[in-house]
Amino acid sequence: MDPQNIPNQHLETIQKKLIGLHDDVRSVALRYIAGLLVWGAAGIGKSWNIKAVLRMMGVAWREFSGTMTPRALFDQLQRFPEDIHLIEDQESLLSDPKTLSILRPAMWTSERNVGTGGRIPDRELSWSTARGSEVVTFGGVVIIAQNSRPPQTPQSIATQSRMLVRNLTVSTDEMAAKMRDVATTTPPTIRNYMMKSDECNEVAEFVIAESLSRERPLSMRLLDIACSFYVQFQFSESAQHWHDRVVEQIAERYPKSHRHPPDESGRKRPERQLRDRESVRQILRETSDPVEQLRLWRERTLKAKTMFDQRKREVERLK
Repeated sequence: MDPQNIPNQHLETIQKKLIGLHDDVRSVALRYIAGLLVWGAAGIGKSWNIKAVLRMMGVAWREFSGTMTPRALFDQLQRFPEDIHLIEDQESLLSDPKTLSILRPAMWTSERNVGTGGRIPDRELSWSTARGSEVVTFGGVVIIAQNSRPPQTPQSIATQSRMLVRNLTVSTDEMAAKMRDVATTTPPTIRNYMMKSDECNEVAEFVIAESLSRERPLSMRLLDIACSFYVQFQFSESAQHWHDRVVEQIAERYPKSHRHPPDESGRKRPERQLRDRESVRQILRETSDPVEQLRLWRERTLKAKTMFDQRKREVERLK
């Protein structure tokens, strides 16, 4: 088998899985179904894909921050009864009987409403205390993304039976293929720095190689963090090279030594920028060949062509 075709094969298999996930998200967002639960290992892109589909559809959603207690869940659904609610990393949600007593009716307990064209009917949610009951008519939907398998208690299973429940599994090869695809097709913009595909690919390949060499799982979150390190380094706002910071993130500890000597000569960004501009001036004095200019820039600063072009424009304006 041609090794060049292997990444494409793995990308094809993960894309097939994601087609199903994307359809499930659309089912909920369009109110065909009232709820979706997606679970799987951290960092494989569950939330990333869910939000990407919702953005493509042009619909808004609500995210909950903090610990999702039963009362907090009821308050959230009460305040926004017609919205899409995205709940992430709240593994205890389906373990608490009080929470389940709210989610079960929220996940549709009655027949479709024939009088309104067969839409999912509004559902009545209640919160009872010694002083009485609070009732809310809920017409929204709920999407849950979490890392672990949901509990298999009778109450939890009853709630899950009213939702779409999916386990998203991604192999290492599939994850690597997806990271490369994202780097190529949708490089991020970070603090107004529009990463180019070749830059994001460079970051992705480094993340993949370093993660695998340490037997650590690949992660879309790590790719995003690594891209942030890359841009911070380009802006001269970090003393360490982005390679070293990625290694720190993967190893989860500060290193005893660095692959690239940290730049501690100028601790403030303006000082480093001035030094970069002086490097550009020196390079322009040495050669007029654009290829050689870029080679010298990369050799001396370890930074990308984007920053060379920006510093060159600054130098020319300051003449």
